[in-house]
Amino acid sequence: MRVEVTYCPLAAALREWGLSEYGKYFCQEIDAAIMRGYNPSVTRPYCERNLTAGAESCTLIFRRKQ
Repeated sequence: MRVEVTYCPLAAALREWGLSEYGKYFCQEIDAAIMRGYNPSVTRPYCERNLTAGAESCTLIFRRKQ
């Protein structure tokens, strides 16, 4: 599953506070935890692009565990 996010309130707030560099770590953990809660058979997301790192969108890729 590929998820494309074009606006993120968290990324906007982190940018405003000058803390964008920390967003990628937060997002990776939160997205993984949410996915585990809804579907534990899905792996930790791979983040191809990240809004908090200056990209125009976040692209998260989830795969099923083998």
